[in-house]
Amino acid sequence: MIVTPVRNGVIVNSTSGNNKIQYKKSSISFTATTVAVTGNIAAGKSTVQKLFEENDIPGVDVDIVVDELYKKDKDVIKDVKNLFTDYGYDLLKDDDFIDRTKIRDIVFPNNQLKKDLEDIVHPAVERKVEEFIQKNKNRKVVAVYNPLLFETNKQSDYDYVVLIKIDPQVQLKRLLSRNSFLTPETATQRINSQMPQFLKESRADFTIDNSNGFESTKKQVDDLISKLNGTFTPNNSQLFIGILFLKYTWAKTLKRIGFEDADISEGFTSVIKAYDDKSRSYHGIKHIERMLKELKEYEINNPDKIKNPEILRYGIFMHDIVNGSKNDVEDSLEIALKLLDKSKNPKFREQKDLLKEIILATKHDSSVPDEDLSLEAKLIADVDLAILGSDKKTYEIYAKQIRREYSQYPDDVYKAGRIAILEGILSKPNIYKLEYFQKKYQQKAEENIRNEIASLRN
Repeated sequence: MIVTPVRNGVIVNSTSGNNKIQYKKSSISFTATTVAVTGNIAAGKSTVQKLFEENDIPGVDVDIVVDELYKKDKDVIKDVKNLFTDYGYDLLKDDDFIDRTKIRDIVFPNNQLKKDLEDIVHPAVERKVEEFIQKNKNRKVVAVYNPLLFETNKQSDYDYVVLIKIDPQVQLKRLLSRNSFLTPETATQRINSQMPQFLKESRADFTIDNSNGFESTKKQVDDLISKLNGTFTPNNSQLFIGILFLKYTWAKTLKRIGFEDADISEGFTSVIKAYDDKSRSYHGIKHIERMLKELKEYEINNPDKIKNPEILRYGIFMHDIVNGSKNDVEDSLEIALKLLDKSKNPKFREQKDLLKEIILATKHDSSVPDEDLSLEAKLIADVDLAILGSDKKTYEIYAKQIRREYSQYPDDVYKAGRIAILEGILSKPNIYKLEYFQKKYQQKAEENIRNEIASLRN
């Protein structure tokens, strides 16, 4: 941790020997694999939808379902008209259908009206979606296009979640070009009213970057479809991220440590629930994913040097399981030690002292000299701080995420505490304990930290 002032997990069963993972089907998956496709406004859902359809993957678009309900469903039309009447609006009283353009500007700024409207519409949408999936139950893959998937907390209803992401500048340009009634200011308001894209990305199984033109998007979709129609292999797959990546790594790691399948499943559910908490803007799923991938890259470049990679990976998963409390690292360690007792392999149960050293290293305030630390403890400390050496844009997003996590503190209190933490990091001879990370990140990390301190003082 650098500053100290779940989705419901899908059950994982690891099959030994071939490193494959089988996933529990969602509650509305009858036979077909269900894939939810989502993305923020103007991200390019229609482009991906068209490419899916060209590959003979049937889909249902939630936006179109809503339109159909507003035009034809008498019960929905009646309830919506009554709702607006109750709020003092009579603009719908003489209509035989619901005109979304009429109610759009009224609903957008009124959170309570928006919620009440969703309480009417969303259950009807869910019924239509389930009907569509059941109708196509004998197909291999069925897609559901839902721009509000995460906002309505429906991601766990599907086998896989695909996020269409887009560069913010491209997004604003597209939104303005297709909606002449919007100004740059109102368009920006609409974009900012949605859940931030980086949070959705951390919860998705796959991402499609739609920022670089049709051919780039098509290549990514083709790659994704080949995976949906075949066997998932995490190696050399740029799409293998987020929950799906963590499922694979958790199952593989705990199987080697000596956990039984039931404990692997139960543990993963608890871990994802903790890291997917809405209060975590930075110390969430994406943070753990980044640390694990930094470790993997280190192993590729430094083969046969880590004696205890499994217990190190386990420590990465568990080091931040508790976040935001006064003794969160110690509390996380206690949970990790208790879970380790379930291992059927005495070798790993006897590594509690090493696990303790590994997790406590993420406090970054150890009085133990670096030369006396295990390689595993040095590694977790360094991959935990790898974000500090990222490119300028990534670091700026990280700094905003940290501020969001500690939004309960007023600016003057937060800035003073954050500056003290950052200056403490800079005061050390090296930010990173291992030469590998010093060469990779030290210079950029120092630059980023100094820039953040300067911005906090302005």
